[in-house]
Amino acid sequence: MTAPMLPLVIAGLSGLGILLIGLVVADWLTSSTARFSSELEAEPVQREQAARVIRAIGTAFIGLAGPFGTLADDLDQQLTYAGRPYGGVDGRQYFAAVIVLSLLIGGAVAVFFGLNRALHGAGPAIAASAALKWWVVAALFIAIFLILDVRNSAQRNADELEREFPFFLDLAVLVVQAGGTPRKALAKYVEASPGTPLSREIAITAKDADSTSFDEALHRMVERVKPATVKTILKNLAQGEKSSGEAEQFYSDQAEELRYLREEMANRTAERLKTNIVLPVFLMMMAIILAALAPTIVSIRSQGFF
Repeated sequence: MTAPMLPLVIAGLSGLGILLIGLVVADWLTSSTARFSSELEAEPVQREQAARVIRAIGTAFIGLAGPFGTLADDLDQQLTYAGRPYGGVDGRQYFAAVIVLSLLIGGAVAVFFGLNRALHGAGPAIAASAALKWWVVAALFIAIFLILDVRNSAQRNADELEREFPFFLDLAVLVVQAGGTPRKALAKYVEASPGTPLSREIAITAKDADSTSFDEALHRMVERVKPATVKTILKNLAQGEKSSGEAEQFYSDQAEELRYLREEMANRTAERLKTNIVLPVFLMMMAIILAALAPTIVSIRSQGFF
């Protein structure tokens, strides 16, 4: 092969390789898009639209999450703590949806800024560079936002569980004092507080108890909830159910401890609420002070003092 022909051969082989890669990617995108359409159509109509879209995207493009097993597992745990939103997607499905949505939204932002630079007289290379930069920035921002949103949802759900749990403990104490057990209090609490995060977890636990055993159902609930105090109490209840010969006597002995823990949890929640109020109040006071002093500050500046 002569030297002048070598660059042409290399260019031809490179072009052929790029064409084959493009065909493979196009075929994968076509099949994934078809799977997305079928998954979206199969989603229940009564489910929220955002949940339907995220679940359909995650199922169709789940292969994208394969190389990120650790992050997907962490997201799966956070989704569990959040109460399995978005139609019950797991960590791999959610992370795949994060990748796809980040790329799509980032691409839209990149097109907007690229066209904006081109319309203002920038050359193709500069416009393409600006579009690529904004694509990366927007995609990273969307991905981080969606991942943090799951963590925030998990924390909000945990706060709700910890806030509601003292009321369940109150009910459990009343049932124990009446001669029953906290096991009997599960159904009572679901009836008394339907639709709350704790009520949903307790309803799942009650169903698990019907199919397995009560202590095993409590241990499963321990894995689903985030607050450490709630985990500790549930473990104590499970251990008492498993080891105590007289379950009612055991729970009667635990009644005072449950009430003490309830008071501790309520006090801790109240302290956290007080702490959360401090910053907004401080900002409001600063805004009022600045608004009151604004005319004086403007007058002093106009006289050249600073």
